[in-house]
Amino acid sequence: MTAVEYQLWMDFLEGSEAAFGRLYQRYYKELYRYGKTLEVDEELVKDAIQDLFINLHQYRSGLKPVTSVKFYLMGSLRHKLQSYFRQSKRNEETWHGLLHLNASTELSAEDRLVDAERHGTLHHKLSEAVDKLPSRQREVIRMKFYEGQPPQYIEQTMNIRYQTVANLSSRALKRLNTELSSYL
Repeated sequence: MTAVEYQLWMDFLEGSEAAFGRLYQRYYKELYRYGKTLEVDEELVKDAIQDLFINLHQYRSGLKPVTSVKFYLMGSLRHKLQSYFRQSKRNEETWHGLLHLNASTELSAEDRLVDAERHGTLHHKLSEAVDKLPSRQREVIRMKFYEGQPPQYIEQTMNIRYQTVANLSSRALKRLNTELSSYL
C-alpha cells in the first residue's frame, strides 16, 4: 500500500468526510469491475457497493488499519455479495412456503374458519403487494411462484440472464417481506 493510500485510510478512520469521499471516488470503479467479474447482476453490484460504503461510514470507529485498502474493500464486497445470496435463498424459501400453504393439518372447525379468514386476508394483501412491485420483479414472481416455472424458463422467456432472474426475485421477496411484515 502506498503512503497516500495509508494516509487516506487513516484520515477516514479519524472521521474525515473528505477522506471518505476520496475513498469512494478512488475505489468505486475498481470495485464495480471486480463485482462484475463475479458474474453478478450490474444493479446488485451497485447496490452492494453502496451498502459497503454506508457500512464503512457507520462502523468506522470499529475499523482498524489495513495492509491494503483495495484488497480490504474487494474482500468486503465479495462478502457482502455472498451475504445477499444467502439472504435471498432464505427469503425465497420462506415465500415459497407462504405461497404454497399446505392445509393438510388437522384443525377444529373454528380453527379452520379463523385460519381461512387469516389466509384470505394474507392472500389478498400478498396479491396487492405483488401488484405494487416493479413490472420485471412482478413478472418473475408470478412466473416462479404462481406458475411454478423454473428459473431457466424465466430466463428464456424474459430474455435475461439467470443471475438477473435471481436478483429480481431476491429484490421482490425483500420488498414483499417488508410490505407484509405486519401480517406474518
